[in-house]
Amino acid sequence: MAKTDLTGSWNVVGTSPEGEKITLCGTVPGSTLNDIINNDGGDAFYRDNAEKYQKYERYTWEFTKTFNVEKVGTESELVFERLDTYCDIYLNKKFVGKCINGNMEHRFDVTGKLVEGENTLVIYFLSPINMTLGKPERIHAFTAERLHTRRTQCTYGWDWTQRFVTCGMSGYVYVETREEPKEIKSAYVYTESIEEECAVIIAEVDFYEKNTKKIYDFCVQDKQGNVVKRVSKYCDEPMVKLYMSIEDAKLWWPFDYGDQNLYDFVIKQDDKVLYTTEFGIRKVVVIEIDDKEGTESYEKCKVLMDSLNGGRIFNKEPEFSSFILKVNGKKIFCKGFNWVPSQPFPMGNTDKKITQALELAKEYGVNMLRVWGGGAFESEHFYDECSRLGIMVTQDFLMACGAYPETEEWFIEELKKEACYAAELIRNKPCLMWWTGDNENASYGSDVHVNYSGRNSMYRALGPVIYKMDHSRRIFPSSPYGGNRYGGNTKGTTHHTSFLSDIFNYLEKDGKMDDYTEFFSKFNARFIAEEPCFGAAELDSLRKFMTDEDIFGDDKSMWYYHTKPGSGLKRELYDYFIDFTEKLMGKFKDGKDRFFKYKYFQYEWARNSIERCRREMWFCSGLIYWMYNDCWPAASGWSFIDYYNVPKAGLYSFKLSAQKIASSIAFENDRYNLYISNIGKEQKAKIKLLKVFEDKVSVVCQEDVLVKGESSYVYKTYNEELGPGEILVGEVLTENGDYSRCFYRPGDLEIEPADDSVKVMEITDTTVKIQANKYVHVVDIEGVSKAEDNYFFMLPGEIREIKIKKSADIKVNCYSFVK
Repeated sequence: MAKTDLTGSWNVVGTSPEGEKITLCGTVPGSTLNDIINNDGGDAFYRDNAEKYQKYERYTWEFTKTFNVEKVGTESELVFERLDTYCDIYLNKKFVGKCINGNMEHRFDVTGKLVEGENTLVIYFLSPINMTLGKPERIHAFTAERLHTRRTQCTYGWDWTQRFVTCGMSGYVYVETREEPKEIKSAYVYTESIEEECAVIIAEVDFYEKNTKKIYDFCVQDKQGNVVKRVSKYCDEPMVKLYMSIEDAKLWWPFDYGDQNLYDFVIKQDDKVLYTTEFGIRKVVVIEIDDKEGTESYEKCKVLMDSLNGGRIFNKEPEFSSFILKVNGKKIFCKGFNWVPSQPFPMGNTDKKITQALELAKEYGVNMLRVWGGGAFESEHFYDECSRLGIMVTQDFLMACGAYPETEEWFIEELKKEACYAAELIRNKPCLMWWTGDNENASYGSDVHVNYSGRNSMYRALGPVIYKMDHSRRIFPSSPYGGNRYGGNTKGTTHHTSFLSDIFNYLEKDGKMDDYTEFFSKFNARFIAEEPCFGAAELDSLRKFMTDEDIFGDDKSMWYYHTKPGSGLKRELYDYFIDFTEKLMGKFKDGKDRFFKYKYFQYEWARNSIERCRREMWFCSGLIYWMYNDCWPAASGWSFIDYYNVPKAGLYSFKLSAQKIASSIAFENDRYNLYISNIGKEQKAKIKLLKVFEDKVSVVCQEDVLVKGESSYVYKTYNEELGPGEILVGEVLTENGDYSRCFYRPGDLEIEPADDSVKVMEITDTTVKIQANKYVHVVDIEGVSKAEDNYFFMLPGEIREIKIKKSADIKVNCYSFVK
């Protein structure tokens, strides 16, 4: 077999609806928009430059490449990893085929069309926008035209990314020639059971019809190349199913529960390797046990039904049950984010950016990512990296926030093809926990509804494919899922983004948000697949696409432009952000004060939500924020890392509370409860509860204890009333070196600059050393691409040395509570 790489330079000609032509030097993988920007030297991200590129979405495009092939063989295939989207393909002026789906790989038989020597490949792309003109309007968020086209949905614009509708080849392209027909079509490798003596894996191998009658060696190899199991078998059928017992099996675990052991399943014939796929040995189940009437969980669910308007909308009648993921028999507390495409339009190889983002996720405690349905099936590199790092993945199928044409047969057929493609791409990856039919299309549906948006897609297209091709995993009809309305919060998975109306209504109240901790304690659920939380990006990142006048000045137009409007909201999303920030932390004194509060707001919102869920472990067994990464440079969006992979304030808050042992303080039943939450084994720890006022610290308790394993509980109760300005602080230091601290302050969170509270002792390119002379509530180390810790509070006399990765001039900003 020989491959001819067709990536690199292509000749590209675009034609406008008026007949104007533009000639470009194109690059594959990529897109027409990327080629336009590379040719004109522009920047589609700077300020509002994106507007001038919108006209190109209605162009048609002709891509041409001439290449040489030394030998064509007996079989030839033309392979496109991704085609975006509507196009006709010609090789040497002969029609090869067409594409109407940008979500999957495409293979075309070019035997007899490919010639030895020089070949010319021409691809004619049609505008995705023009192709949907005249289609009927459908219920939608943001835009309806996308519902008729099988390509990345968020590229049509969302409340966190600009609209960039492009054309092109967004993946690798090559010609494959063979002297002999392919024998192995695919192998599905999964774990049947994990026993005391061994692990039993099953391999289902599909052969091509032209397979000849042979004896094959089926081998399991470790990553050092050692064969740990070999089965030889004569094969004369289109499929063989093998049971293989692996002694001393090394299991794959999420990173904070164990090691990420990987194996290779290799098929050989006469020592020639015909096929290889990587897999891991692990068992995954989701436990859904009904809550018994009168139990603590049952009573909590009764409160949830009525505590918020969203609960009353979705919870029509009592349906209460757990939703707990178990891996290899161990309960897993899932903590992570939704993942969206890392680029707003294809720009070529993004593997380096993806690896950087995923390694950062693990470093900051993320053990689960949900690949969101408005995005894409990611590259194999993404899933391989998640498997290597021990980051669990749940995968949506690619529909979001709309009523798709699922009664049209072409649509169902395309979904089936996508499901086949995705199943073969991901099913052997140990990181994959479960599949989901779509994002939020079925929020008002249920298992007993005869018809609801998304039902046809799930049960006529996606489900049957996954039941057959990846039957070891579950597929849930939609996200959210569970209960008599899938959007509920007492069963299955929940999206608190569906409860945003409760949050925005709360914002309409007059005065300070002095009861915000009590209000947000109502947002609970059994498994939260989307938890909203927004905040501003760091200054060094903002300066890449905004001016200082944009950032700090009175004209907020660029903040609006790079925040994007929400769908169906009374006001702009940025308007709510301003209200939220000022009501929580106090009126803005100037542009710098405003910017700091824009950043710290996300830290505080995230702190409240993850501390709440850690206290409620295992009533709540998962918290997945909306969202981890950014698809374009957003100024004050939903992500926890910005477009440039720089952590925002909320990620530091997440990191602190995502550790194996976390602490929090809650005011409940007229007393202050110090909670300890431990997702690991029991271990010894030193625990302190302190009362702090400016430069004075008094010890409420200080004890050496044995922290319970896999549990969350009230360790200490403080019954006295806190005086004005007094704060409770909890600290936990374990024998393994894990450190957690938390605080509780009654009332609002109004803060003001307090630079005199901290002495900067030393700043280098890798560390910042500081000392507090009194309590300081927020220390912000500005000018770092990442830090060991940031946006933390300090006690009087405390000295901290923080490891950093410098990106600009370092500045230490400090804030404390208004007296």
